[in-house]
Amino acid sequence: MSEFITSDQKAEYKGVFDLFDKQKKGFIDFDSLKAGMIAMRLHPKDEEVRQMIKEANVSGNGKIDFVEFCGVMSRKLGKMDREPDILKAFNTFDRNDRGYIQGEELRKALTTLGDKMSDKEVRGVLTEGSNEEGQFDYESFTRKMVGKEEVKSK
Repeated sequence: MSEFITSDQKAEYKGVFDLFDKQKKGFIDFDSLKAGMIAMRLHPKDEEVRQMIKEANVSGNGKIDFVEFCGVMSRKLGKMDREPDILKAFNTFDRNDRGYIQGEELRKALTTLGDKMSDKEVRGVLTEGSNEEGQFDYESFTRKMVGKEEVKSK
């Protein structure tokens, strides 16, 4: 599996893997995965954690080793939304098809629909994606999300 990822990706995955493998056992078990997800404020149900391990655990031992983790990461990241899909989602809120959304309208959508975001998270999105006029420029924001444009420095 590792031959399909770059050395930079492998190093990045190793950093994430190590965050879950706090005891440096060389694998992620149920407790490690659940604790890591809770630390990320995801609060999964036990059944969700078991299902994730089942999907990732090729060897069938109930634990995710680094190679299995890399495989999961590659598959999950490969399924991430592409730029046209992200633009289409934002365009749903752009009634006049101008490439931007009023900040308050986006705030309302992000805090009430789907996976609701916190006020702090919304402020971050709006800060990063707002243009000089204070409108959320979702086309520019999407280019930043997919790595085609630089993120504002803090």
